[in-house]
Amino acid sequence: MTARRVLFEPWSLGDVIIAASVLPHLSHDVALACNSRWHPLVRSALELPLDSSRLMPADLPYTTRQRVGRFDTKGIAPHPFDVQEVLSIRGDPRDFMAARRLFPGARIRMAGWFPFLARRFRLLDFPFASGWLPVRNRYRAWAELAGIPFNTVEKTFLIQRGRAPRSRSIVIHIGAQWQSRQYPWVAELRDTLSRHSYQVKLLSGPNDPLPPEIAAKDVATTIDESLITVLKKAEFVFTNDSSPMHLAALLGCRCVAVGRISNLEEWIPPGVRRVTSPLSPKGYRPANSYLSDCRVEGWPKPEEVITAIEDFK
Repeated sequence: MTARRVLFEPWSLGDVIIAASVLPHLSHDVALACNSRWHPLVRSALELPLDSSRLMPADLPYTTRQRVGRFDTKGIAPHPFDVQEVLSIRGDPRDFMAARRLFPGARIRMAGWFPFLARRFRLLDFPFASGWLPVRNRYRAWAELAGIPFNTVEKTFLIQRGRAPRSRSIVIHIGAQWQSRQYPWVAELRDTLSRHSYQVKLLSGPNDPLPPEIAAKDVATTIDESLITVLKKAEFVFTNDSSPMHLAALLGCRCVAVGRISNLEEWIPPGVRRVTSPLSPKGYRPANSYLSDCRVEGWPKPEEVITAIEDFK
């Protein structure tokens, strides 16, 4: 295989979907290198053929919970592909080292050094947290790095959204690996939407914890193709800042996302309606409890979410 350029995103599904959003607008000699676990879902969401060469495996140990250490890049062998340029919106040194091993000889362009450092050091994040400097949106970052006008990506999302059904059906995806990132008022939101004559379906991932007052029997566990099928049938999708938010937006769902634990401005997909708490972080650094199972206070109330849903254009 010959790929003149590679979009390099070896991390989570949400990150992969953000990178994949620019792939349809690039020439066919541009590929996306990501964890092979996500290939079937990305292929289905982008409607790529089964034998598509636009997806490359990048199964890297440091991106999983099974890693030996934070800088576990051992055993990464070069890809047998002719790659001239590797693009990444991150600034993670591990990504740079991995890309160098996977694609020796290729030019590596990484556009996220400062956001990466600001996320980890409060002093560097201060001008962003104070509102003096704008936080970079990751969809815009990929479009800029790939040389695509961002409004081209926006238009594609808008066209997709026009295909969503009008059925007063809504999916609430409760998914989050950590309870601190999970919307706590799911039960109240479900009951209120039902009283407004919406058909509500609760979804989760296989290992997602359940929010308060929600039993396992109330939630359908869906992944991959089954998740895509359910999302496409819904008029609205409600999520927290998570992979389902990115997938729903890419599929053209009328998506409403709630924010509290991190700055949605960095992550929000084109066309997604946001409902954020005034306590949400303003810069690149998430709240201190971002990777924890602590329950976080200060989330937007269900009434605010319902207003956003009913005002959706």
